[in-house]
Amino acid sequence: MLSILFVLFGLSLSLGISFISAAKVLTSIEVFNSRSIWKDLPPGFLDALSEKLGSAAVATEFIAFSETSGILHNEILKLVHEEPSLAIGLVAQAVSRYANLFGGLGEFGEAERILKIALLIRPRDLNAMLNMAFASLGQNDCKTTRIIADKVLVSKPDPQSLDVLEVREVDKWSDFKRIAEGLKDMCRGRD
Repeated sequence: MLSILFVLFGLSLSLGISFISAAKVLTSIEVFNSRSIWKDLPPGFLDALSEKLGSAAVATEFIAFSETSGILHNEILKLVHEEPSLAIGLVAQAVSRYANLFGGLGEFGEAERILKIALLIRPRDLNAMLNMAFASLGQNDCKTTRIIADKVLVSKPDPQSLDVLEVREVDKWSDFKRIAEGLKDMCRGRD
């Protein structure tokens, strides 16, 4: 229990949140509004992002890696004035690209942790799903790899979707399908 308090204390200090407010249960939007650079972003964008992230803990984690990785300055600040649902989808893609850096370094657990956030933001992101399957495969977790590959195979993009990013995935469907089937083949007989 004491170690959890030290972790919370260290995280609250690194993010500039007072320890007293860390003890209070914050909402995800309150976490964003506690950071000056975030609270100045368009309210529609922050509301949509907060809703997707769900909890204050996930929002805190998202803020930490967005600020330290450069995603905030290199990606998010350039996207926030787009229509909120498009901006949110583009943020998910940026987060997925960031996770791929860890996968490329063989740090599959870290890649998976970050991809979980990308998929909270945009659950039908086929690239993020495949990247998650690769991260699972990199950790020799064929059961999860197959589950995710199966999810990709039943998530055919809808050309009539209101999600512009999903419509863009329609032309790539055969590639997504081939990769998902290949991942399942790689795991055949393994567990």
